[in-house]
Amino acid sequence: MCLFLWSCRLTLEQKELCRSRLKLLCYLDRLATYEDILGGPDAAEQRYDSEFFKKFRNQNIILSARTYARVNPSPIPLHSVSLSVSLSLCVSLS
Repeated sequence: MCLFLWSCRLTLEQKELCRSRLKLLCYLDRLATYEDILGGPDAAEQRYDSEFFKKFRNQNIILSARTYARVNPSPIPLHSVSLSVSLSLCVSLS
């Protein structure tokens, strides 16, 4: 069964392009979330940890939130919470 009705008509190459684009958008979304956690784009330049981000961007978003909540008792701002639609699509790709 197709996720969307129009996706049944896409070629394999077009479907792969859509999957790749979605993965890149998910990574961009995670990067924006990570920047917010670090205190914004300026602070992120100073505090960015590539090894942590490599794990964070591929980790299930629910697991990431739970881990972050355990490590950092102060809540992150609501604006750093990603759109649930993009997150659910990211999780389904994982």
